[in-house]
Amino acid sequence: MSEMERHIGKIKKVDLDNYTIEEWCEKKCKSIGIGLDECYKSYKEALLTDPYPSIVIEVDGTLWEIIEDNEEEDTEDISILTPNNDGTYSYIMQFYNGGTCLSEMLEDGIKNIKEE
Repeated sequence: MSEMERHIGKIKKVDLDNYTIEEWCEKKCKSIGIGLDECYKSYKEALLTDPYPSIVIEVDGTLWEIIEDNEEEDTEDISILTPNNDGTYSYIMQFYNGGTCLSEMLEDGIKNIKEE
């Protein structure tokens, strides 16, 4: 059943630490117990698809990790993404989940920041 969702949290660009994206995704998947099966062709696909709510999103070939997320209730769309001094972004996202999801809202917010 679709309903309004409000998420308040923090997101940061992933530091691959000399790993490829696939290697980093494999490491992350294994740390949270996600394995490959016939549904996924790669660890990246599994990580971007499996956990709900999302814990990692991809924007223009760059991974972003959701490091805090709290869900609250309300009824109007909200999209606020604010940069912090430590390289993370705090966010407030509220949306009707019959038409979008948290990862899409975050992706749009990050793209809007890049365009400014």
